[in-house]
Amino acid sequence: MKNRNVINDRLLIEALDEKSKAWLIIRCFYDHSIDLSNPSDSLQLNVLTNSQVCDIILRLLLKTKCRDIIGIIKQDFDSFKINKSDICQFSSFDDCYYRVIDLIIRSGIEGVSWERMGFMLRSKPRTTVADTKYGENHGKTAVMMGLCRMDNKHKFITTAFGDSFNKLSKSDKVNLKAKICLYIPIIQNYFANDNGDSLMDEYFKSLSESTQKRRRPNINYLIQLVKEDIK
Repeated sequence: MKNRNVINDRLLIEALDEKSKAWLIIRCFYDHSIDLSNPSDSLQLNVLTNSQVCDIILRLLLKTKCRDIIGIIKQDFDSFKINKSDICQFSSFDDCYYRVIDLIIRSGIEGVSWERMGFMLRSKPRTTVADTKYGENHGKTAVMMGLCRMDNKHKFITTAFGDSFNKLSKSDKVNLKAKICLYIPIIQNYFANDNGDSLMDEYFKSLSESTQKRRRPNINYLIQLVKEDIK
């Protein structure tokens, strides 16, 4: 979090028009210096609200090309430590990206359980165990993108960033898909290092063969999504 202390109201506002300041904000976003749940906890704010900060971040991401973002990330990059739990698994990325945060907000529930999330995401009833696992996997992937977070009871709740994201148009969300995927540590490590494929092989060695078969296609999907954006 080496950049957090230089970010204040003035810098955020000026970043909308000044490229060097915009890139500093973007870099802090991707190195996770900014607390997306409550930005005021990690920044020096006197005027801007959490919502306004997140709106500015999203505007900066929308106007910055994905290829340029990778260049920003690569500057003095410190790789994230990747544990088994940092390797995401999902059946539908659109559920993770579009629907999880939207359902949390529209439900009006203060903390959505894994089972409840799985039930809301499914079009047809499933078993409690199946709903719980589906909700857990898709909710946790949304957490990795900063769109929501888990409280100490393992329930999904909104973040300020997720609230702002959910208000965007569908076209803006499509524009941001690869860029927000890059917020996921394992995906960021892949693109910010020259030996991304070798790193993935190392990360997956910690998983059982059956788990690798389930999760590797998901990670490959996210990597390809970013690659398509930077062609």
